[in-house]
Amino acid sequence: VILAYLYNGKLLTPDHGFPVRLIVPGYIGGRMIKWLTNIDLQAVESQDYYHFYDNRVLPPHVDAEIAKDQDWWHKPEYICNDLNINSAIGSPAHNEELSLKQEAGWYTMRGYAYTGGGRQITRVEVSFDSGFTWKFATLHNNEKPNRYGKFWCWRLWELEASHQDIRAAHEMVLRAWDSSTNTQPDKPTWNLMGMLNNPWFRVKIRRCSDSTGAVRVRFEHPTLAGNQAGGWMSDLKEHPSLTAPGVYIDPRTALNNLLMDTSSTPSAVASSTDVIPSVFP
Repeated sequence: VILAYLYNGKLLTPDHGFPVRLIVPGYIGGRMIKWLTNIDLQAVESQDYYHFYDNRVLPPHVDAEIAKDQDWWHKPEYICNDLNINSAIGSPAHNEELSLKQEAGWYTMRGYAYTGGGRQITRVEVSFDSGFTWKFATLHNNEKPNRYGKFWCWRLWELEASHQDIRAAHEMVLRAWDSSTNTQPDKPTWNLMGMLNNPWFRVKIRRCSDSTGAVRVRFEHPTLAGNQAGGWMSDLKEHPSLTAPGVYIDPRTALNNLLMDTSSTPSAVASSTDVIPSVFP
């Protein structure tokens, strides 16, 4: 456990927890208390409101009403402490464009992966065919375990992707594995708090052409950091019929359901077909 007052050699800013923040390696951010002023030792767990009513992963059938009526908030087995495994693509960046004029060219993909519990990220894989086949990425920053055999650092990864693979794909997906053979699921599982969802990281590939007619692609991330708007998942908010609480609906099935909805006006259906296929080619 670390009591941190500096961040990259500078004093913590208020949003990072000035003057002091508690750091617990391998734990979720919700356990890393910000704005720390004192530490109390006590015989019972914290009775703080957010200790019970936040940072919980409840089963998919539990909505807000059930959680309250059946007191799911105080069931200790659903608390979040350890991080689960996750990974992300940094390059290509959101809205980055790439010319595929040279069919034999290569593009260097980069990103990161992490896990909790002191486990080590052992491999990272990228697929250009929705998970039917996978390509191994090269892992960097090969951390040595501490004296207790634990690993705490993120791992950076890199993959040389061929223009041919990118040209043939409508998305690139990423998953990681750790030393306990934990990996990421292909689809998210709904939970009331939206906690610890770690499905494959999906970057959509949109095709376009430049003034010379050469093929180009634009990469679209699922979301953007912070409060920024954008990303292919934003269309899910505009079309709530694509998903339902507790259920994951395949996007193509959801699109068919939407188009078959006779209550929709022809103009509404037409506008929907303009938007949704661009999200899920």
